[in-house]
Amino acid sequence: MFLALHSVSLPSSSGSALAFGGILVSNRAITNALAISGAIYMLYLAYKLATSKPGASQQDNAPPPRFINGAIAQWLNPKAWIVSISAISIYVANSKNYSLHLSSFGVIFFVICFLSILGWVVVGSRTSRLLNGNYGAFNKTMAALLALSVVYFVVEFVMLGGS
Repeated sequence: MFLALHSVSLPSSSGSALAFGGILVSNRAITNALAISGAIYMLYLAYKLATSKPGASQQDNAPPPRFINGAIAQWLNPKAWIVSISAISIYVANSKNYSLHLSSFGVIFFVICFLSILGWVVVGSRTSRLLNGNYGAFNKTMAALLALSVVYFVVEFVMLGGS
């Protein structure tokens, strides 16, 4: 699954650039709607994490996910689309040499995502061993940090007038 996450990062960023980059740059209402809907979705994830029952979803005997499962999960991941669309609309869409900047962005995005996810795999594995199945307080802390970061974003977004 680790490789699946990366094998679709470059195509999803490039696809989002081709499909949405120009639209986003020219239409502030769409950008604002994506920002607010992304914030609402992240608050929903924080709520689900805070109210999850520790151990309720553990499946010790379940087989590991297959490559195709990871690829599908990445293509359907709204956070990945929000990041891709936002970054491409900021860094690529207005460039004079669009193809070169999009290609460069795709390579850089792939490398950064690969290293980031690799880091999270290591940290997650170590944290899981450290917590030894006691995830309740950890989940609530992570949910609170996520919610606080979203609230910070929304306050800043409102103060800047939605831009």
